[in-house]
Amino acid sequence: MEDFEKIFEEMRGMFDESLGRRRARRMGCVEPLYNIIESENEIRISVDLPGVEKDDIKLTLYEDSLVVEGLCRKETPSARRLFKETPLYYSVRIPLPTKVEEEPAKARYYNGILEVILTKRKRGRRIPVE
Repeated sequence: MEDFEKIFEEMRGMFDESLGRRRARRMGCVEPLYNIIESENEIRISVDLPGVEKDDIKLTLYEDSLVVEGLCRKETPSARRLFKETPLYYSVRIPLPTKVEEEPAKARYYNGILEVILTKRKRGRRIPVE
């Protein structure tokens, strides 16, 4: 019986998530496509935000994720709105594969693609002995 309850809860979670995404889409909110490339020292994340102006992008870095939000005011072939008067809103929380430093984070936006470069947090630090 315990297994059945676990499966039921997982199915309910998937249904709630799907319903939430559909509701968000009806309100003009879309989860953009993104890609993560991890190297030895950094994480590069590219996010597709067609039709968004640089000033309409909001990035928030958390310890374990990056939140990307963008407002699309103009219609493009890849960004169509349900209603002409409602702007399209992109929003996604991207889980990070490892912890990152906050300070040297960089972001640039060109031709509908946002690229974020994050430096991985070094594990441990050296302590000088006096």
